[in-house]
Amino acid sequence: MVSFALERGDQRRQTLRRGSCDMKAGLTANVFAVQTLQALGFRPSADVLLESVIGEESGGVGTLTTIVKGFKADAAIITEPTGLHACPVQSGALTFRIIVPDAPSTPA
Repeated sequence: MVSFALERGDQRRQTLRRGSCDMKAGLTANVFAVQTLQALGFRPSADVLLESVIGEESGGVGTLTTIVKGFKADAAIITEPTGLHACPVQSGALTFRIIVPDAPSTPA
């Protein structure tokens, strides 16, 4: 778990949660990059979709919902922290359920 202090005026607030130092920087960089390109008058030849979803570490329910709703992309830039190394692949995730039939057991 990551912990760091945020200062706002005279108040000190602390952020303690998974992901507090994970994709927040990447999302901020993405927003800043899009805003900068817009300010420079850049006009991309296709739509740009800036997406931030839930569940990326537990089966990708946010990304799946985006796909099911019909959003499509020709490419993706994922700004996951990688120590400044390009990572042109992703490992994916598996979600599954195991059903164990009832069997006699002895109390422990």
